Amino acid sequence: MSEKFPPDGEANERANRARTTSATSKDFFSAPVSRRGFLGRAAGIGAGAVAGSALLSACSSASDSAPAATAAASAAESPSAPAPAGSISDSFKNKTIGVPVYTYADENEPLIAAQLEAAAAAAGLNWTFLIEDTQADQALAEQVVDSFITRGVDAIVDIIVSPRSIAPQLARAKEQEIPVFGIYNFAPLEENFVVDYGGSTAVDGTYIASYMIADQVARHPGRKIKLGILNTDLDVLRPRRGVLDGLLSLPEAQEAFEIVGVKEVDPGDVVASATSGTQALISQAPDLDAIWSSLSPAAMVSATAVEQVGAQDQVACYGCIAGSAGLEALQSGTSPLVATSWADLVYVSWGTVDLMLQHFSGQEVDRLASLTTNPLPYTTVTPRVAQGPDVQPVATLGGEEVLTWMYAAGAYRDAFVRSWQTTYA
Repeated sequence: MSEKFPPDGEANERANRARTTSATSKDFFSAPVSRRGFLGRAAGIGAGAVAGSALLSACSSASDSAPAATAAASAAESPSAPAPAGSISDSFKNKTIGVPVYTYADENEPLIAAQLEAAAAAAGLNWTFLIEDTQADQALAEQVVDSFITRGVDAIVDIIVSPRSIAPQLARAKEQEIPVFGIYNFAPLEENFVVDYGGSTAVDGTYIASYMIADQVARHPGRKIKLGILNTDLDVLRPRRGVLDGLLSLPEAQEAFEIVGVKEVDPGDVVASATSGTQALISQAPDLDAIWSSLSPAAMVSATAVEQVGAQDQVACYGCIAGSAGLEALQSGTSPLVATSWADLVYVSWGTVDLMLQHFSGQEVDRLASLTTNPLPYTTVTPRVAQGPDVQPVATLGGEEVLTWMYAAGAYRDAFVRSWQTTYA
C-alpha cells in the first residue's frame, strides 16, 4: 500500500506550493547541481538498461545466478505458470519505504514507483510506500529525504534524484543505518547506496542506432541517406550520442550517411525546441530521410512536427524510450516514428524489490547487479513489436494505466514471487 507523506511545517508548505506548479540490414551492423542539469536528468533518461533479454535466458544455466536471473529465465520457459501458494517470512514484512521521485512529469518515474508497490503486494509483504514527487526541485528533494530519515523508514528507494544533490541526507541515512537503493542515478559506486540499479544509456542507444542505420540502408539502398540529429547535451545522454557517432564512423556507414544538421533540444522546453529543431532540419535539407533524437520525449514531438509539415511519407523518426505516446503511435503503424529503443521498466521495479529482499536477508548485494546478477531486458520497439503481446497497459500511481513494453509479456513477475517464497520463507 502507499501513503502520501507530506513533510511537516515549513517543508509541508513548500511541498504544497511546488505541487501546484508541477508539469504534470547490413552485415556490418549486426553487432551542487544546476537546476537545468538537475531538471535534465530524468527528462531524457527513459530509463536505460544495461543487459539484454538474451542474457536473461542465458542466466538459467549459471550456477551462481541470483533469484532474479533464475526467475526471469524460468518465466521465459513457462510464461503462464501461476505462482504457487506460500508465504515469505514475517521478518521481511510490514516495512516502511520512503521513495523520493525526481518528477512525476516524466511518466516513467511514477510507473517505476507504482510497480515497486505492485511487486511488494504480489509477494504479500505489506510494505507501506511513502512516495513523494520532488518536482525536480533540489531543496524539496532534500526536505523529503530528511523527512523520511526523521520518520525512521526501513529503507529509501531513490528514483533518479541525483545523489550529489542530497549528499548530506544520504550520509545521515547511512549513519542511522537506513539502507538506500538507487534507481537510474548512474552512480554504481555511490558510497551511501546499497546498490544503484540501472545502467548507461549507451545500451538502449546501441539498439536504436543500430536499428536506424540498418533500416535506413534497407529503405534507401545505393544512395546517400540524409540524417538530421536532435541532440541534448546532458551527461546522462552523451552515451547515446557517442554510440551513434561511433557507428556512423564505420567506413560503410560513412559512405551511406550524410549528417545534414544537428539541433539542440532543451530538456526544460522540449516541445518548442524539438519542434523548431525538426522544422529547421527539414528546411535545411528538403530531401531529409531521417531524424534521430536522444531525449526521450523529443521523439514524439519531432514526429508530430514532421506530420505538421506534411513530410510523414518522407522523413522517418527514431527515438529512445519514447514513452506511452510513442508506443501508441507505433501501434497505429502510420506515424513518422518508426522505432524506439525500450527498457523494461516493470522489471526495474521488481528487480529492485528482489535486491531489497537480498539485503534484508543479510546477503551482500552486488553493487553492479544490473550488469551481473540482475540483468535488465531491453529491445527496439517497431510497429510489429508494439502490436504484439509484450506491449501492455500497466498500473501507474493513482490507478491509471500506461502502455509499456515487458519482456515475455511480464511473465517474470510470477517467477519472482515463486523465487521469493522459496528463498525467504
